[in-house]
Amino acid sequence: MIGEDPSIYVECLLHPLSDDATAEIYLRFLQTQWRSPERVVDVETNRFEAVGELRDGEANWVPWHEAVEQEIRISGLTVEELTTTGRVVELNVPGSTEAELIRDAENRVTGRLVRTRFPLSGRLTIGGTTEASTPRVVVVRVEVENTATLAGTDEESRAVRRDLAARQSFVGAHVLLTATDAMFVSLVDPPEWAAEVASRCDNARCWPFLAGERGETSG
Repeated sequence: MIGEDPSIYVECLLHPLSDDATAEIYLRFLQTQWRSPERVVDVETNRFEAVGELRDGEANWVPWHEAVEQEIRISGLTVEELTTTGRVVELNVPGSTEAELIRDAENRVTGRLVRTRFPLSGRLTIGGTTEASTPRVVVVRVEVENTATLAGTDEESRAVRRDLAARQSFVGAHVLLTATDAMFVSLVDPPEWAAEVASRCDNARCWPFLAGERGETSG
């Protein structure tokens, strides 16, 4: 997409505490939607027309990009799966269209706001590598890739293409990982036994950090 790379990836360290250790991954992002104001032409026949501005009392509605929070959860990832086959998840987020009627003080329909959400396509790739260390540590790698083809033509203005790109983007994408019967190891201040492995972890456009209460290492 314009001005941004189409993918992000993160590598972090997971120390399994038992053979039953599992991980969960949450992909969170914003899906854009285009808000288009329309004035009423004939409410009986449900006829409206798009306008550049729609006034309703003190409210003034103009075309605008909005966003909706989305979350995709991947659960049941065992250490064996992470370090052997891994998992590839195709991301297909559907689009939609919704209309909100605008009424005046007398409850008469004066227009509507049409919100169009655009479908997204991408790929989530999860894998892991067991390192030769004691205690055992696994380098977990998660990559999020936008596989959409940019709509529009090269002749269109950069501003128009930027808007088109925003409609097809996983805006503000970030990844949360949690673990059961395992602990994550800090890359910022790793223990001595994991320091060398931590120094080789590679991250692009994101950085892993431990979250939760002080001393908590499961997320």
